[in-house]
Amino acid sequence: LFLISLVVSLNHQYILADIIDDADQLAAQGQLLKALPLFIQAGNNKKISKPDRGYALASAANCYINMKEFALAGEFFQQAGAIECKTEYYFNAGMAYATIGLQEDTFNSYNKCISCGGKSSQPCLTKLASIYQQNDDFGMSQEVLHQAIQLAPQQYDGYMYLGDVYNNRKFFKEALGVYSTAVSVLLPSLHDVSQKQPNSPSHLRVVVVMTGLLNSIGDVHVNMKHTRSAYDSYTQALSLCDGLLSTTSTTRN
Repeated sequence: LFLISLVVSLNHQYILADIIDDADQLAAQGQLLKALPLFIQAGNNKKISKPDRGYALASAANCYINMKEFALAGEFFQQAGAIECKTEYYFNAGMAYATIGLQEDTFNSYNKCISCGGKSSQPCLTKLASIYQQNDDFGMSQEVLHQAIQLAPQQYDGYMYLGDVYNNRKFFKEALGVYSTAVSVLLPSLHDVSQKQPNSPSHLRVVVVMTGLLNSIGDVHVNMKHTRSAYDSYTQALSLCDGLLSTTSTTRN
């Protein structure tokens, strides 16, 4: 009897695994309405492992994203996170809610993301800081960004957003310092991508960010009445753009 029940149990597990595989295939083929109930069925079945259930519910959420049903997507990402506390689930929930302007749900999702802990929660901290900044709560935004920088000191975005906060608060010297740190952190990536992937989308993204940072530094210098330094920063930004345009033109020719 034990062997029979074990075989039945294993067969049942295989069937449940097949449901997720079938749903994945349907979703890949764009048959979202057929994939959805299978993902939801698997996600709600407690006989499946928690990671698989979380994956299934997050996959249902992704279906809703593709259908532009962002409130439902956020709800299913939240359900996935409740089963398995993964920062990506709550981060995606926050992004979905933010798309349709549900600020309270966005705020709660990013807070849950942070509660999952680890370095992977850094993007949630920067997103949470941006909400505080939008609500003119620059003190809380500053505090959260300091946490983000402590978690991931080699990520440029924490310094960049903190520079924006300082600039808005007219702490120009502090803004200049963290913007400059962001440039220093980003510079190796710029050199690396321009050598290994010139004119690629990755190269373009890094150039856009670096150009924005240099322009921000120029703006701070203007506020501090450092005319020559502002000119130098803006010139560097223009030179970076011109360099990208010229290499793109050369490659096409």
